[in-house]
Amino acid sequence: MKLFVDSAAHLALLCEEDRHHGAAVGLLRRIPSSELVTSRFILSEVLARGARLQGATETVEYVRGILSRPSYTVLPMLPEILDAAMDGLVKYEDQGLSFVDCTSIVVMRSSRIRTIFTFDRAFRKLGFVVVP
Repeated sequence: MKLFVDSAAHLALLCEEDRHHGAAVGLLRRIPSSELVTSRFILSEVLARGARLQGATETVEYVRGILSRPSYTVLPMLPEILDAAMDGLVKYEDQGLSFVDCTSIVVMRSSRIRTIFTFDRAFRKLGFVVVP
Protein backbone atom coordinates (compact mmCIF):
# COMPACT_ATOMS: atom_id res chain seq x y z
CA MET A 1 0.00 0.00 0.00
CA LYS A 2 1.22 3.49 -0.85
CA LEU A 3 0.78 5.98 1.94
CA PHE A 4 1.27 9.72 1.47
CA VAL A 5 2.81 11.30 4.58
CA ASP A 6 1.67 14.86 5.31
CA SER A 7 3.62 17.46 7.28
CA ALA A 8 1.31 17.03 10.30
CA ALA A 9 2.36 13.37 10.53
CA HIS A 10 6.04 14.19 10.06
CA LEU A 11 5.88 16.82 12.78
CA ALA A 12 4.12 14.39 15.12
CA LEU A 13 6.89 11.84 14.50
CA LEU A 14 9.61 14.46 14.98
CA CYS A 15 8.28 16.13 18.13
CA GLU A 16 7.76 13.88 21.14
CA GLU A 17 5.75 16.67 22.78
CA ASP A 18 3.24 16.68 19.90
CA ARG A 19 -0.15 15.43 21.09
CA HIS A 20 -0.25 12.99 18.15
CA HIS A 21 3.27 11.58 18.64
CA GLY A 22 2.14 8.26 20.10
CA ALA A 23 -0.48 7.69 17.41
CA ALA A 24 2.02 8.55 14.67
CA VAL A 25 4.70 6.18 15.97
CA GLY A 26 2.08 3.48 16.53
CA LEU A 27 0.82 3.71 12.95
CA LEU A 28 4.29 3.30 11.48
CA ARG A 29 4.85 0.22 13.66
CA ARG A 30 1.59 -1.32 12.40
CA ILE A 31 2.35 -0.78 8.71
CA PRO A 32 6.08 -1.44 8.28
CA SER A 33 5.74 -2.75 4.72
CA SER A 34 3.95 0.29 3.28
CA GLU A 35 5.59 2.40 0.63
CA LEU A 36 5.80 5.88 2.13
CA VAL A 37 5.48 8.86 -0.19
CA THR A 38 5.92 12.54 0.54
CA SER A 39 6.88 15.63 -1.45
CA ARG A 40 9.61 18.22 -1.42
CA PHE A 41 7.03 20.84 -0.44
CA ILE A 42 5.99 18.76 2.56
CA LEU A 43 9.62 18.42 3.63
CA SER A 44 10.09 22.16 3.19
CA GLU A 45 7.15 22.76 5.50
CA VAL A 46 8.54 20.26 8.02
CA LEU A 47 11.92 22.00 7.97
CA ALA A 48 10.36 25.42 8.54
CA ARG A 49 7.96 24.41 11.30
CA GLY A 50 10.15 21.72 12.85
CA ALA A 51 13.11 24.08 13.25
CA ARG A 52 10.92 26.37 15.36
CA LEU A 53 9.30 23.57 17.35
CA GLN A 54 12.14 21.10 17.80
CA GLY A 55 15.29 22.91 16.72
CA ALA A 56 17.13 23.06 13.42
CA THR A 57 19.64 20.29 14.11
CA GLU A 58 17.10 17.63 15.04
CA THR A 59 14.76 18.64 12.21
CA VAL A 60 17.50 18.51 9.58
CA GLU A 61 18.58 15.09 10.86
CA TYR A 62 14.98 13.88 10.61
CA VAL A 63 14.59 15.10 7.01
CA ARG A 64 17.98 13.73 5.97
CA GLY A 65 16.87 10.40 7.40
CA ILE A 66 13.79 10.45 5.20
CA LEU A 67 15.83 11.34 2.12
CA SER A 68 18.19 8.42 2.72
CA ARG A 69 15.51 5.83 3.55
CA PRO A 70 14.69 3.42 0.68
CA SER A 71 11.11 3.01 1.96
CA TYR A 72 10.40 6.69 1.20
CA THR A 73 9.70 8.20 -2.18
CA VAL A 74 10.09 11.98 -2.19
CA LEU A 75 8.24 13.47 -5.14
CA PRO A 76 9.47 16.62 -6.89
CA MET A 77 7.29 19.64 -7.48
CA LEU A 78 7.04 19.99 -11.23
CA PRO A 79 5.62 23.14 -12.88
CA GLU A 80 2.40 21.35 -13.89
CA ILE A 81 1.84 20.33 -10.26
CA LEU A 82 2.29 23.91 -9.13
CA ASP A 83 -0.17 25.15 -11.77
CA ALA A 84 -2.79 22.57 -10.80
CA ALA A 85 -2.24 23.32 -7.09
CA MET A 86 -2.85 27.03 -7.70
CA ASP A 87 -6.12 26.12 -9.40
CA GLY A 88 -6.94 23.91 -6.42
CA LEU A 89 -6.22 26.72 -3.98
CA VAL A 90 -8.95 28.74 -5.67
CA LYS A 91 -11.31 25.76 -6.09
CA TYR A 92 -11.04 24.67 -2.45
CA GLU A 93 -10.87 28.16 -0.95
CA ASP A 94 -13.84 27.40 1.30
CA GLN A 95 -12.07 24.31 2.73
CA GLY A 96 -9.29 26.30 4.40
CA LEU A 97 -6.53 24.35 2.63
CA SER A 98 -3.02 25.70 2.33
CA PHE A 99 -1.11 25.82 -0.94
CA VAL A 100 1.04 22.90 0.25
CA ASP A 101 -2.17 20.93 0.97
CA CYS A 102 -3.24 21.61 -2.62
CA THR A 103 0.10 20.37 -3.97
CA SER A 104 -0.39 17.19 -1.93
CA ILE A 105 -3.87 16.68 -3.41
CA VAL A 106 -2.52 17.04 -6.95
CA VAL A 107 0.39 14.67 -6.27
CA MET A 108 -1.81 12.06 -4.60
CA ARG A 109 -4.40 12.11 -7.37
CA SER A 110 -1.81 11.95 -10.15
CA SER A 111 0.00 9.10 -8.35
CA ARG A 112 -3.27 7.31 -7.54
CA ILE A 113 -2.61 7.41 -3.82
CA ARG A 114 -5.85 7.23 -1.84
CA THR A 115 -4.52 7.10 1.72
CA ILE A 116 -2.86 9.94 3.61
CA PHE A 117 -1.12 9.80 6.97
CA THR A 118 -2.15 13.07 8.57
CA PHE A 119 -3.98 14.60 11.49
CA ASP A 120 -5.63 17.14 9.18
CA ARG A 121 -9.19 15.89 8.61
CA ALA A 122 -9.84 18.25 5.66
CA PHE A 123 -8.45 15.58 3.33
CA ARG A 124 -11.30 13.23 4.25
CA LYS A 125 -13.85 15.71 2.83
CA LEU A 126 -12.03 15.48 -0.50
CA GLY A 127 -12.39 11.71 -0.71
CA PHE A 128 -9.07 10.51 0.71
CA VAL A 129 -8.69 7.84 3.38
CA VAL A 130 -7.13 9.51 6.42
CA VAL A 131 -5.05 7.48 8.87
CA PRO A 132 -4.50 6.91 11.71
